[in-house]
Amino acid sequence: MENIDLKELSVKELKEVAKNIEIPNYSSLRKDQLIQELNECFKKYHKYKAKQNDKYKVISQLGESGKEGTTNLVASKKFQDRELAMKKFKKTKSIDCIHREANFQKRASKHGITPVIHEVDEFGRSIVMDKLDENLPDHIRKAGSLSPDLQKQIINIIKKLDDIGIFHADPNPFNFMIKNGKVFIIDFGFAKDIDDQLIKQHGTTPNKSFMILGLILKLKDLFDDIDCSYLKSTLDPKQQMVLEL
Repeated sequence: MENIDLKELSVKELKEVAKNIEIPNYSSLRKDQLIQELNECFKKYHKYKAKQNDKYKVISQLGESGKEGTTNLVASKKFQDRELAMKKFKKTKSIDCIHREANFQKRASKHGITPVIHEVDEFGRSIVMDKLDENLPDHIRKAGSLSPDLQKQIINIIKKLDDIGIFHADPNPFNFMIKNGKVFIIDFGFAKDIDDQLIKQHGTTPNKSFMILGLILKLKDLFDDIDCSYLKSTLDPKQQMVLEL
């Protein structure tokens, strides 16, 4: 686009470009306004490219690519004392959704239950955060079991989410990560604020009501004889019955 004179494009073509780069309220803008907004956006992008050049060096991919994107181990001169992970989203993930996910994670990181975020990159559609060691299923495969201590840590994470008003909403075992024996939760892509409607649906502790049962069921799909006694001990009688079916 940088070699094209925007004035030569039709309003329809300009709006298509504005839509693709997510300019707010583009559909109601006149041609001159569209050109102005696009030029400003391109200027910001060029400044971003100059600033980001060599800022992060990709070392290797971490795990498999997911539905929303890929996570890589990266190195940075600014954070030489830390191992960093860059979660790079696909273009289908809107900037608003990226910011929303990052904001939930930032709130949770203040309570030590999810990795600290160091940068949210709009143009690059990525989040840079502290790297963790391994996901929960990989740890279980290596250790041969899910220890009572890790189960207790998971329960405490679930309780903390209820306390701080965040419903995580995705009990995937791969969303629980471990570093130096400590459990963290990641991926706040489905997260919501706990409001009256959510409480009406799941009760006053929606994470406890939904996440622990979901996690146990998914772990049982992955591991035939896994002992989840401490996780099970938090379930109510109706949830216990679901596990027995």
